[in-house]
Amino acid sequence: MNHVTTAEMDDRTAAVVECITGHLDELATPLAKAIQDVEPAYRDGAYLSDDEVVGVCRHTLELACRHLTGERERALEDARRSAKDHAKRGIPLESALRAYRVGGRFICGVLLKAADDGREQHRAMRAAASVTWSVVDEFSEAFVTGYRRGLAEHAAEHDAARERMLDQLLAGEIADAAVARSCAQRLRMPSSGRFVVVHAEMVPGSATPLSRLADQLRRRGVQSTWRTRTDASVGIVALGARYGMAELADDLTVQAEGRIGVSEPYPALEGTGEAAAQAALAAGAAPPAQPAVIRHDTALVPMLLASATDAAARLARQTLGELLGGESDDGRMLLTTLRAWATSGGAASDAARSLHCHPNTVRYRLRRIEQLTGRSLSDPMDVMHVLLASQALDVVPVTARE
Repeated sequence: MNHVTTAEMDDRTAAVVECITGHLDELATPLAKAIQDVEPAYRDGAYLSDDEVVGVCRHTLELACRHLTGERERALEDARRSAKDHAKRGIPLESALRAYRVGGRFICGVLLKAADDGREQHRAMRAAASVTWSVVDEFSEAFVTGYRRGLAEHAAEHDAARERMLDQLLAGEIADAAVARSCAQRLRMPSSGRFVVVHAEMVPGSATPLSRLADQLRRRGVQSTWRTRTDASVGIVALGARYGMAELADDLTVQAEGRIGVSEPYPALEGTGEAAAQAALAAGAAPPAQPAVIRHDTALVPMLLASATDAAARLARQTLGELLGGESDDGRMLLTTLRAWATSGGAASDAARSLHCHPNTVRYRLRRIEQLTGRSLSDPMDVMHVLLASQALDVVPVTARE
């Protein structure tokens, strides 16, 4: 049995290099056709043009020669870069690996044609097969590594582009309907319908707000897209006939760990900027540090106060005065009584039942509020000031002196 020696292998390696480098342009076109004959992914227009396929073949043949002439690591790194480009273009990995096998068979055939006689042809076949398939194996392994890196980079780039696009929508920077439709495709959202923006504030020490909601909505067939920021999670939710504002509010209430604001519904994505401002304002209208879901269309007074926090704080201090003593149980009790009385429609007996005390106790406390504030609870204007000031405390916590 004949064996190919190391010296003979070196000769065959040199022969492979000489055979390829001297005919790169001549070999690239038939190699491209051989690949296209068996692999649809490389046919014109699938992912690459015919000229691009020929260019890839020429470049790969050149890399193989560099690999065999002492530039192995540089050649393999170039192969990894080529693989990353394949991944970003969407060319299937299996197609690329089959193309390498086709290339290996093609080069073996070229070498056999260059052999002088039958015996030499047989020896050339053995040497060429050993060298060629060794290179194909190494390039295939490098290609797989590069392809996986390319997929990871492409995913990261896609996520970054998606986040930038969503940020622009939320900031109101995309007002053109055609641009909004393009964004909808990238975000996998409908471009029109019925949307709301949800703004869930971060709670220190807790996980990302509403981290389970996106999956829950997806299982229900509800489309949504979310952006996590340092201070909040903000999302756009597409409402439908079977999933409306009431269902969303219920789901948000179950998962709420902090303040959550929901915008009014709007019909097209180009209106997202205004809706995002509504949702943020609604979240700010809820009592601080308490789980709450505030809808922009049902909490207009708290949002009015939240939109002018300095004025709200001054109103509370000037109107409620000594009731704001933070360390005073008496002050807190009087404010609780005031709110129970207002909720009961000004009926002391109804307020007493909710507070579990005697109606006369409620009346006594109301007189104390009048004494401390200088306001009459029988004067509608004074009642308005006192109740607005008490609501302001939910939006902007203040003390008597600030």
